[in-house]
Amino acid sequence: CFHCRWSAHLLCTWMFAGAVGDAAGSVLRVPAEIVCKRSQTGCSGVFDVLAETSRETWLACWAAVLSRDVPMGGLQVAFYAQVHSALPEALSQMSQVLPDSLTDIISGGIAGMIE
Repeated sequence: CFHCRWSAHLLCTWMFAGAVGDAAGSVLRVPAEIVCKRSQTGCSGVFDVLAETSRETWLACWAAVLSRDVPMGGLQVAFYAQVHSALPEALSQMSQVLPDSLTDIISGGIAGMIE
């Protein structure tokens, strides 16, 4: 059954897309987290914090963000696509806000329980 095999690959594709999206987002998220943590300890100035942070700290922070957020992003995007396609037609014709909100809540909850 070609359709059955494609459905399995489609789920993997959604998971991969979510993981890649979170990994790309970590390029901006890591400096923001480092600045946030360092400013909480009393460091002054964003550029000072960025300049004073060692390469090992950058890599350790990036590894922590990748190991924490990338699997969750992959699962959440895959669940979002599956739940969104499974919504009843009547519900999806109401307002676009309600189905999208329900889909986000359900997929985020499932991904959070798994992780």
